[in-house]
Amino acid sequence: MKKGLKILWKILVAIALLLLALWLLIQTPGVQTFIAKRVASSLEDKFNGRIEFSKIHLKPFNALVIKDLNLICDNGDTLAGAR
Repeated sequence: MKKGLKILWKILVAIALLLLALWLLIQTPGVQTFIAKRVASSLEDKFNGRIEFSKIHLKPFNALVIKDLNLICDNGDTLAGAR
């Protein structure tokens, strides 16, 4: 019984550490930009346009910083742009 609880405890600690590492990784701007570019790519397919940006940084419960944002139509017209 004690051996089973030790194994269970080690598994729970390992899962908690993995979740913590994932949370810390998602907090970095590079990973946030990578994820946002993947999401933008899937949105481009649905809306037949382009979404371009150079960097995204999410500060939880505080701010969302998007650098060099451009929304471009199929025909090449810029719908919106921000620096």
